Parts: sequence; C-alpha cells; structure tokens
Amino acid sequence: MAFYNACDYFIWLSEICGAGSSLPKKVYEAFGGDMKSAYEADFSEYIAMGIDKQQAEVLLDKDFTRANSIIDYCAENRVGVLPFGSEYYPKRLYDIENPPPVLYYKGRIEKLSDSAAITAIGSRKCTDAAYESGYSFSYKLAGAGVNIVTGIAEGIDTASTLGALDAGGFSVGVLGSGINILYPFENHSLFTRMFKSGLIITEFSPYTEPKGVNFPIRNRIMAALCDGVLVVEARQGSGALITAKYAKDMGKLIFVMPGNINDPKSRGSNELIRDGAIPVIEVSDILSHLEYSYPDTVSVRRSRRLRLEERDKYISRRKRRKEQLLEKMRKSKEEYAVSKSGEDKTKALAEKENLEKEQPFSADLSNLSPCEKAIYEFIAKGKTTADIIGRELKIDQSEVLYTLTMLEIDGLIISLPGGAYEAVTK
Repeated sequence: MAFYNACDYFIWLSEICGAGSSLPKKVYEAFGGDMKSAYEADFSEYIAMGIDKQQAEVLLDKDFTRANSIIDYCAENRVGVLPFGSEYYPKRLYDIENPPPVLYYKGRIEKLSDSAAITAIGSRKCTDAAYESGYSFSYKLAGAGVNIVTGIAEGIDTASTLGALDAGGFSVGVLGSGINILYPFENHSLFTRMFKSGLIITEFSPYTEPKGVNFPIRNRIMAALCDGVLVVEARQGSGALITAKYAKDMGKLIFVMPGNINDPKSRGSNELIRDGAIPVIEVSDILSHLEYSYPDTVSVRRSRRLRLEERDKYISRRKRRKEQLLEKMRKSKEEYAVSKSGEDKTKALAEKENLEKEQPFSADLSNLSPCEKAIYEFIAKGKTTADIIGRELKIDQSEVLYTLTMLEIDGLIISLPGGAYEAVTK
C-alpha cells in the first residue's frame, strides 16, 4: 500500500462522505485520531467501533484517486490544507456536530484564532443605506479588534469585508465553492485583497462549482466561527436567516439592525428582533457584549476614536495604491523625457517605451504552476483582458480569474481600469 500522511486521509474521508456530513467526526473519534487505521479498517472493524452499517459501507470506498488529484493540485497551486486536529484548525469548529474534516485555504491562516469575531450577513440585493451601514459597522468593529467573517457574496457581505479591510482589520471569507472558483466573479479585486491581508477558507475541494445546495452547508461554518451574528438587512426567507438560525442553535448572540416595518427587505430582520434578537443602532451595542470576554483585544473606546471618512465607504486601499502606482509610472516617463535634453519629449517617451518592450522579462517564474506561467507569459506580450486570455489559451474563465488573482498577489501583474491586465517586468 502506498504511504499517505494524515492530511491525505482526511481528504479521502472528506471526498467519500461529502460536505456537511457528521461521519468524519465520528470516524475521527472512534479511531482516536489515527486516520491511517481508519482508512485501512474493514467492515467488521467499523461496526465494532460503533459505526452503523450504512456508514460503514461508505467507508469501504478505498479509492485514493480523487484525493491524490486534490493533493497534487494544492501542492502545485500553493493552496493550504488544514485537516481536523491540526494546529491552526479553528477550535470553534470542534464543538459542532459536523465539522469539516479538512479546510482548503489561502491567506493568513495564523490569524484564524480565538479572537473576538462577528459574522456579518444580509441581502445580496441590499439597499444603499444597508450597504453603508454594513461597511460602517464592520469598519468600526474591525478597528476595535473584532474579526469579521462573511460569505464574500454581493451586497452586505462585500460591504462588510471591505469595511474590515479598510480599517486595517482581519476578515475571513467562507466559500460555498472550491478555493479556485472565486464566486461571485465580480469580487475579483476583493479576493485579491483577502488573499494578502485576510483569509479565504472552504471545505469544498478545488473545482467545486458554487451550486445553491452548497451555501446552506457553508453557512454552519460562518456561524461556528463567530461569537455572534450581525444581520444588517434580510428579507423574509433570506439565506442570511439560515446562518442566523445556525448561530442561535449554537448559542451565539444574534444582533440585528432594525429596519422599516413596511419595507419587505427588512421583514426577516425585524422578525428576528421580535423573536428575541438584540437590536443594535450603534457599534457599542455589539462591543459591550464582547469586551468583557476579550478585555485585552476589544475596546469600545478605541472604536469611538475611529474616524470613518466618506471616501473610505467607496475607495479601497488597493484602488488607491493602484492609482498611486499609475501616477508614479506616468511621472517616471515624464522625468525621463525631460532628462533627454535637446530631444523632443514625445520622441523620448516613444524611445523609452520601445526600450522597455525590447527588454527580456526577468521575473522569477520558477515557483509558478503551468497555468500561472502560461497566463503570465501571455500577458507579458501586451495588455489584455481575462476574456481574451480564456479564449486564446482555452482555459476555463473561473480558473483564469483565480490565476490572475494569484499573479497580482505575487506582484507579477497589475490590473488596470477597464478590466485589463499588464505584466510587471523586473
């Protein structure tokens, strides 16, 4: 039999059981964490360990083909794998009935700890007022020392994630798809920031599509990772209410921003308040519940000192840095032109651009996957877009967007206005 490490066995178990199953935890506990023995056991051993007949039959699937494929993908694409019981595995997930046997991640896993955390949820198609409130609350919460957890969906999730990042805080995004399927695709720039400053996690293996059935399964993780849930705005029957229900069942605090009782977009939120949730109208309403449990890291006074400028509601740090970089490049070209004394400025600029095009690319591509290298080299030939890359290289669009994100994080490309990308030569 081939040798596999403990992480590999967890991937095998995750694949045969499926997301949201309670069987992996049962197997882990039955075999005392010895996953090699759990994999090698036969039907009678499973029954002897208290696993029922139907579940034992599932565990008889010993095919490691799928697990090997996932292991190879993660190794080649710098995807972290976090098995149940490992150092950085979230302790808050241990207590739920069906914790994921393995998490795939990108970002700062070391910051996923027992710090104070609030899961911000709400409608994808939210009102402008709710969007601003989600941003403002998350900005101030993060500035006061609270981690923000979201599903990185459109609307409230996006606003809350941006607020946390703009405040210099830490945000965790939980996907309902594979780590390389960045959904929604419109949040490409936000994913880029999260990979660098925050953390993206998912229990779904690479290439898992964002199907509707995945999101309620995903929501239990969002609920488990926090001290409480903040419902910004939710319709009756909204998916955000599923997360709130999970959190309530887990004994978490439920905070709700009250809405207009005549507005259908706030119906679900208002019903939560009617049923006992904590209404909030300012950030201190949440922090007052957290600072006693986290006296060294959470402070109401620190939140009150934060100045939330109007520009911070709409302009991310990433965008401002990009604008500064473009301005620096423009000034550099002008300075070069001026230095060419006696020559026509336009001619000098054209000469410099021609010299830049003729320079061989010296970027270090040794650590790139074949897909990353192919896309970088394509962009290096000239400015282009994700659509053109996918069409010309015959690569799935979700894979193109994921790879562009990773190349931008590595500083090998920059994204430009209009959806174009340009290679950075060093």
